Amino acid sequence: MYSVNDEEEKEEMFTLGLLHDIGYEFGDSEEHHIVGFQILEKQNYMYSKEVLYHGKPDCEYKSTALDLLNFADMHIDKKGNYISFEKRLEDIKSRRGEHSMAYINSKKVIDELINKRFLM
Repeated sequence: MYSVNDEEEKEEMFTLGLLHDIGYEFGDSEEHHIVGFQILEKQNYMYSKEVLYHGKPDCEYKSTALDLLNFADMHIDKKGNYISFEKRLEDIKSRRGEHSMAYINSKKVIDELINKRFLM
């Protein structure tokens, strides 16, 4: 289990959660992570790579912040409510389809988190 104890780190993770989908405001949904990365990288944001790789299973880049971001992203619905992994997958499946890359990647990300025992 991962724990954020330091107040500064809590603020950093909160800010990362707020910023990770900023690319939706400037691009299409399929490329939002790339657009967000480009915007934040220009600002020398320390977690720009987490923005780039969130929701991307099997990527070579690894960090605890990325795991934490993926954990939060897979537990929050589009209205900001806390939901289970299962409910999140059901939502993605109903909107995008069971064979969509969004669903397949989300399922893999969740499986990776469970295998790492990244649970709270």
